[in-house]
Amino acid sequence: MKLRPWLLALGVLLVSAVTAYANSIPPDDPFIIVGGGGTSVAITSLPFSFTVPTDSHACTVNNMTGQCFDAINDTGTTMTSLVITFPSPVSNVSCLALQFFATCTPSGNNAIYTGGPGIPNDGTAFFIFLQDGFATGTYTVTPVPEPATLGLLATGLSAIFAGRKLRKRAARRT
Repeated sequence: MKLRPWLLALGVLLVSAVTAYANSIPPDDPFIIVGGGGTSVAITSLPFSFTVPTDSHACTVNNMTGQCFDAINDTGTTMTSLVITFPSPVSNVSCLALQFFATCTPSGNNAIYTGGPGIPNDGTAFFIFLQDGFATGTYTVTPVPEPATLGLLATGLSAIFAGRKLRKRAARRT
């Protein structure tokens, strides 16, 4: 077995691990939070949308003022991950995952919440907090595939590709 592909894969893995880091949050960045909260809207399916300020109310979270959208998970399944899409581009977005999610990653026009137990489908109330500075408009919330699902998909596709390549190589030798 050749050692070179394994060393290359290990090198890519190490570079990926080194480039992932957390930085501090500047105080003037717009902030978005998902946490436990009110009970005003029953969410029955994903994706769903809400409009600021029509479907939200003024609130204070972690000493920050903004708008809160209160909801209950009534989808029939645990919300294990969410992507919140902003109605217009927002620069320097910061986000916080409270009790439901392990991580929150701002990415372009989105805030992506993954990991953790998720929002259970047992009448659990939650809120989406948007610090002052976010645009008014309609925000869309969709589920995202878990990272493990994406890894499984990539593994399967690479196995199919490798199998085809090995069959072609074996056919040339005969």
